[in-house]
Amino acid sequence: MLPASPGFWVPYIVFYSILGSSAFPSIGVSGFALYHFVSLLVSISFAKYIYLFLLKNKYFLFFVLYIFLFAIIEVLYVDTDSMIRVLIRFINFIISFSIMVLIANCFIGRKRELDIFVRHFVVVVTLFGIYQLIARTFDLPFGILEHNRFRVFDNISQATSFFREPRYYGMFVSVFLYLILFYYKGLHRVTLTLLLILSGFLTQSLTAYFMLTSVLLLYLFRSFSMLNMAKYLLIASILVVIFLQNENVSNRIDLILNTDLAEVFQYLLYEDIGQDANRSGNLYGGACAVNAGCITIFGELGYLLQVLGQSPLFGYGIGYSFGDIYRIMALNGIVEISLRWGLLGLIMLFVFILRRRKNKARLFAITLVYMVSFGNIGQPLFWLLLSLIYIAHLGSLAYEKNIRKSNE
Repeated sequence: MLPASPGFWVPYIVFYSILGSSAFPSIGVSGFALYHFVSLLVSISFAKYIYLFLLKNKYFLFFVLYIFLFAIIEVLYVDTDSMIRVLIRFINFIISFSIMVLIANCFIGRKRELDIFVRHFVVVVTLFGIYQLIARTFDLPFGILEHNRFRVFDNISQATSFFREPRYYGMFVSVFLYLILFYYKGLHRVTLTLLLILSGFLTQSLTAYFMLTSVLLLYLFRSFSMLNMAKYLLIASILVVIFLQNENVSNRIDLILNTDLAEVFQYLLYEDIGQDANRSGNLYGGACAVNAGCITIFGELGYLLQVLGQSPLFGYGIGYSFGDIYRIMALNGIVEISLRWGLLGLIMLFVFILRRRKNKARLFAITLVYMVSFGNIGQPLFWLLLSLIYIAHLGSLAYEKNIRKSNE
């Protein structure tokens, strides 16, 4: 007989492999990083839990089967070189996606263990991120890890902590702040909240600011009242003043606000955007200056319009084999899933996430914001963070007991 869930140590191994892979990305081969190998090993070791979870959650199973069948069709359709790309992407995705199942199994009905997990990684990751900024200033060890990607604004570098770039760090901070505000009942709640907000600000990432602001708004409006409205207006005013004092933030916001929206949308509707989405000059005929915010907002919107116009229901496949598209990296999870599996795949995923969850409206909102902000669906980090959001919205205690019993 199996225990009710995998060992408590499984999430720690997976998360530390993610942190190690982000800090030292050269540990890998042929498109697979260290976290893929660790996730694969863990998934194989606990394959029965994945199988039982799929049987219990039929919509989850339908989503996996849909992806599997689509991948078979795509492999049969493409040439040999493209087949290798499709298989690598498929394996990357399945390995990463399985982590969501394992993490959910580990923490269902184990609130104390989840509190410890959350507190542990908030302290480890944020304190290292703060140390890292000090180390970069005074040339101390580990100030810059291998392949850290960041920019320096006004002699202050963007915080990355263990992660490859500020945006990834911002997603970690935002999701863990969501857990602290809505779920966490353990020690030092205020201290952990302040650490996360400070770390989010130090990323100097507009995507991170968007995600953090969304989390705080959801918290302030968790129950509507005039008092909450007054709190929101006060806090929002303070945050706006603080952010605008930062010249980097105000300049980057100005770039987006001063973009010629009419010209950008006209370009997106009538031109082939693929080859123009690069960092060598201005984007979209000069209507949009090159910066991460512009690429995220308008570039991803262009890809979404393209797939909705050509193959809205099924998308282009995991290797984009059924569409004419040039894409370097995924920045938006909604767009990426729509590109690969169309609206059908996207709807199945959301139905699974929302089914038998409490506070469905808030869960839908935070999931949507998270997936709009983060698009690396072929990495375990994406699904691990999403699984934590999913766990925070577990249904009734009776439902939790049912899931645990089904795993025995």
